[in-house]
Amino acid sequence: MLKTGSWIPVFYVMIACDIVAAFMALLWLKPLAARTIAQADLAEHEAERKAQQQAEREKEMAHA
Repeated sequence: MLKTGSWIPVFYVMIACDIVAAFMALLWLKPLAARTIAQADLAEHEAERKAQQQAEREKEMAHA
């Protein structure tokens, strides 16, 4: 800044950037994280189901 300049505009820009980041976190990142977690949970349940089916098949083959 110039000798006669002020830092106040810089601080206003910083505040604006903080507000934008907060809204992005609430409106974009939070739903993105929720979808990612939901997909991971779904994949985990699917893997558990497949493992259970495989165990049942192996059990049936052992008894046959």
